[in-house]
Amino acid sequence: MAQRPTAPPVVLDALESVASANGRVEKLNPAEFAMLEQLIRFPEQSISRDSLRNVAGFDDEASLPDRRLDSWLRTLIRKTNVLNPDFPVVRQDGAGNYLYSLKPPPKKPID
Repeated sequence: MAQRPTAPPVVLDALESVASANGRVEKLNPAEFAMLEQLIRFPEQSISRDSLRNVAGFDDEASLPDRRLDSWLRTLIRKTNVLNPDFPVVRQDGAGNYLYSLKPPPKKPID
């Protein structure tokens, strides 16, 4: 069985506030940068939305409503998809948490 390819790692540049991979570069706002940095720090591990909210510098839902957090996470996923168009390296897991993975998501069984 052929092994599925992995993605090149996303590299962060704090000075320029950018993420890069595959020769592509994406500008990140400070909250996106902080959340991606946290996800990269713990690859293959699910990180809760609340943890990502805290990492982005917000203490609770009142300071960063769920809709805005979801919007930032969708934008972050879209930007990382530009960096690695083969498969999403930042994605939601089955429990609604987020993870960074250089491995493609598991294939769904055919019914």
